[in-house]
Amino acid sequence: MKNSQKSGPQEKSELQELLKNVNYNPQSYSGRGMYGKECLAIVTNDKEKEVLSEIFIYLVRNNYDSTEIVSLVNALKEYKSDSMGKKYVYYWPYEKFEDEGEDEDTI
Repeated sequence: MKNSQKSGPQEKSELQELLKNVNYNPQSYSGRGMYGKECLAIVTNDKEKEVLSEIFIYLVRNNYDSTEIVSLVNALKEYKSDSMGKKYVYYWPYEKFEDEGEDEDTI
């Protein structure tokens, strides 16, 4: 159902909720070639394998069922990354970041 009027905070995506639960700090980011469009991202010192390992460990420990895991893996695999010196930004160009009403972090 499409709603042309915003009636308050939008529901966070499952991926955003997962990243927060794994102790990453989801935030807004505009990556290369996005022309100012913002999306869901995390900034971390962790390399790609470490991020994915943490996420999969969380999924298993918290008894996600196979349908939920497949859905989240499909969303996860659409990420892109940029290097920020000693840190990395992993972002999902097709996932909108939903502000939680706190001070929004923007990269």
